[in-house]
Amino acid sequence: MQTGRPATLSPRGMVTSPHSLASAAGADVLRAGGSAVDAAIATAAVLGVIYPHMTAWVATRFG
Repeated sequence: MQTGRPATLSPRGMVTSPHSLASAAGADVLRAGGSAVDAAIATAAVLGVIYPHMTAWVATRFG
């Protein structure tokens, strides 16, 4: 199945998000030895930059 989105691969973990850059950030954290919580925080931080209008912490901070 072709979705048009680039695959983000990690040999010992999985990260999913609406944007490939956020998923890649989470996968990078896992590759560096971080935990699932670390990967989730990194993914959420990137999503806050890419989709500021869709993240609650940015909306409440600057809204």
